Amino acid sequence: MWIPSDPPSLSTYLAPTIQPVAVIPVIEIVLARLYLAGAIRVWVTVADGLPGRCRFWPDASSWW
Repeated sequence: MWIPSDPPSLSTYLAPTIQPVAVIPVIEIVLARLYLAGAIRVWVTVADGLPGRCRFWPDASSWW
């Protein structure tokens, strides 16, 4: 456990220092944006109705 070497003071409290960034919420936000971008891309690709751009699940015979 970290214990400060100096007692807290008003000057150290108000000093302009870099604040720590919580890593997990930042990762969650990045992953949520990537997920939404992919979901919107798939939705637009399927919903545009243009021939040849719609993605379909391949037949089982094409795998063999």
